[in-house]
Amino acid sequence: MKPKPKPDYLALLRQDWENNLSGLQKCVALAYTAARKKTDPSIDPDFSSPNKASLEGYLRWGFIDTYLARGCTNGLLKGITPHWIPTSKGSGGIEALELRAKHSALIAHHLQFQEDLPRESKIRTDMRLLNQFNQLLPSFDAEQTPEESEENDPDLFHWKQARDERLINLTLVHGNKLGEFALLRVYDRKADLSSFIPVFGNIMAQPTAVPPLEQESIDEAKLDLKDPKKKKQTGTSEDGK
Repeated sequence: MKPKPKPDYLALLRQDWENNLSGLQKCVALAYTAARKKTDPSIDPDFSSPNKASLEGYLRWGFIDTYLARGCTNGLLKGITPHWIPTSKGSGGIEALELRAKHSALIAHHLQFQEDLPRESKIRTDMRLLNQFNQLLPSFDAEQTPEESEENDPDLFHWKQARDERLINLTLVHGNKLGEFALLRVYDRKADLSSFIPVFGNIMAQPTAVPPLEQESIDEAKLDLKDPKKKKQTGTSEDGK
């Protein structure tokens, strides 16, 4: 009996997200607008300081997850469920939002520029590793085996226990430093932050009823499948600009 062919991972991602691109776009636009308005010194003079840009950046970072989670319940995102993942033991710590679809899961991550490497974090590292060992993806190598330290490394957040390990892990990278962008990427190598599969083009450039965002002057605060081939990150954006 011949083995069943592997499902087309791009077709699976289309099933999950193609009809949700406008919803993702609107969630990002609403979050950016809300952060900008909340920190408008003409409305609240408490934000009239040299730290205004950083304060707006922190709010924007939090609002992205808030509006994405809200989109799952108000109809903007269909077939998607929100899951909050604790990033520290005990109560009161920061929780990261993961959106789960039938075949994939998504987390958001702000970059100042499309070419920037994602910053290191436990969750993003775990997701890259899961993608590296996902048999659906072209980066899968049947000969590779987890390092001993990885096999014995406890799941700090216990977030993987309640989810399907076959999910393709997406990162929604977004920013507006020089021009608005929101891109879906599959980062697929634990040790190589520049290795990713681009999925769709720039969501913010797709025609919808959502008005364009203003260019941000926010300092860093502490999505058509045109090219389905895995590529190293370079100075060229997914939408060809």
